[in-house]
Amino acid sequence: MKWFLRITGVVLVLALAAGGFWYFRSRSSSATASTASGTYTQVVTAQRGNLSSAITVVGELTAVQSASLTFERMKGTTRLLTLTVQPGNMVKAGDVLATIDPAPYQQALDQARGDLQAAEEKLADLRTPATALDIAKADQALARAKHNLEQAQSDLADLRAPDLSSLQQAVHTAQDNLALAKLQQVLSNHDSLAKSERDLSYTVDWHQRRIAELEPLVAKGQANAEQTQKLADEKEALGEDQTTLARIQAQRQLALASAAADVAKAETALADAQQALKDAQAGGDALKLAKAELAVQEAQVSV
Repeated sequence: MKWFLRITGVVLVLALAAGGFWYFRSRSSSATASTASGTYTQVVTAQRGNLSSAITVVGELTAVQSASLTFERMKGTTRLLTLTVQPGNMVKAGDVLATIDPAPYQQALDQARGDLQAAEEKLADLRTPATALDIAKADQALARAKHNLEQAQSDLADLRAPDLSSLQQAVHTAQDNLALAKLQQVLSNHDSLAKSERDLSYTVDWHQRRIAELEPLVAKGQANAEQTQKLADEKEALGEDQTTLARIQAQRQLALASAAADVAKAETALADAQQALKDAQAGGDALKLAKAELAVQEAQVSV
């Protein structure tokens, strides 16, 4: 803007100088013409001098070129860290105007370097000839994948075309197993452990009654030697029988719990068999079919 005003001033000075020169030349010509007609004419010699002029303006300066700076990163816009200039400052090429957060770019660079290193390692592995052990492992993995594929295809075929007679037989078998489990549960309440528990319970009660009869006599000093010894024998026998009874009761509770678990397991197996038969008769379970198809696809990809 300063250069613009300076150039404008020079042009204005030259224009004024030219206008003055033309004015004085016109007056000289007029003076000469007036003398010829008998009038008085004054001749003035034009002299060179400096003319100065000042112009005052009010307005708004607008840059000829402007640009909005944005810095994009992988996710969103990066953060501005520093701003070293203000509007109206004079700058030159190479000056640092602002700085941005380098963290996302550094992270992307580190990720790219890691990917490059992994790719180079993979390329090196591919260029390295496979050993006999590598080939054996690959053959084993292939055989296992083929087996899984065959199993998945077989399962899918069974779901698409179920063997209803086999499913019905499975239901009958599950019903028989449940009946047997319930019978075993009933027998658990009447087996030898149950009899031993009842017999020992009677024996323990007998010892406790004898002790209750003898203890008052011994405590009052009214018992003879035989009764005193009998009291000691009864207490010793009571302790042994109580220990045996506790062991048998624990064994019997374990047997009863096992029988109840077998019944519950048989009931679950029967419910599953009945549901499988019901699904097959209705055309198959859509969810199971979808899972089986997915399993086949995954096995094919693995192979």
